[in-house]
Amino acid sequence: MEQNRLEAFEKMLSAVQEEYEGILSGMERMKAEKKTKTVTYQQLMARKLMYQNMLSMYQIYGLTSEQSGNLPGQPQAPEKESGWTCPECGRTFKKKGQSHYCGKAKENVDAYIAGQPEEIQPYLQEIRHAISKALPDAEERISWSMPTFWKGHNLIQFAGFKKHIGLYPGPEAVEAFADRLEAYKTRKGTIQIPYTRPLPLELVAEIARWCAKA
Repeated sequence: MEQNRLEAFEKMLSAVQEEYEGILSGMERMKAEKKTKTVTYQQLMARKLMYQNMLSMYQIYGLTSEQSGNLPGQPQAPEKESGWTCPECGRTFKKKGQSHYCGKAKENVDAYIAGQPEEIQPYLQEIRHAISKALPDAEERISWSMPTFWKGHNLIQFAGFKKHIGLYPGPEAVEAFADRLEAYKTRKGTIQIPYTRPLPLELVAEIARWCAKA
């Protein structure tokens, strides 16, 4: 029962975190296009605040750790033996390298990937290499806490999650490639690429080039 609750909480957190990063990506794109005074941008601002509050709640109550019983109105879970402590945020988890919302952005893409669980780092490097090869003139940087390829503005971003890689090319790109993305879960400018199937590196490269020309 406890394990089922933990898995449900982690699934909720992953969805909230991905939605939040998608909002940040959309806001960055609209800023580059000088659309910050539009109604859509103001709506994104409101949603950003809402998701920030949700992520803060998860962080406060430790829903990404094994301490998932510490919810408002729930009995306090017994204190467990300490395990791995994240060097960035200082929180303690049972599993070494436990994926969680740390709240502190990495300084560069190398640091971002190194901070992810070891088993997903090779996948992130493959996505990174595919985009880098497709956009040789783009600069790598961290924007909105995500690896970003930038040339005058953010072209495309990606992020690692427990079960998939989130690719953020923007809603126009997702719409343009809709017929080739039917096998993947997409929403609001986001593409979810699961680790359980071969990475569509050629498609990722094509999408990246499309973003550079758009």
